[in-house]
Amino acid sequence: METCEHRLTSTALSGDYWMDQCGRLEDELRDRSRLMAQLHEELQHTVAMVEHLG
Repeated sequence: METCEHRLTSTALSGDYWMDQCGRLEDELRDRSRLMAQLHEELQHTVAMVEHLG
């Protein structure tokens, strides 16, 4: 019985760990997506300026 309880506990803790990892990865992807959108916008602005000058 103890072994079964131990397995359930460690499985639950492992599940919590992976849910936490997934949450962190989602946050990181969101941050990177925002950064990429910002860089894309800056690049478009730079291209527009170069085209205007050319």
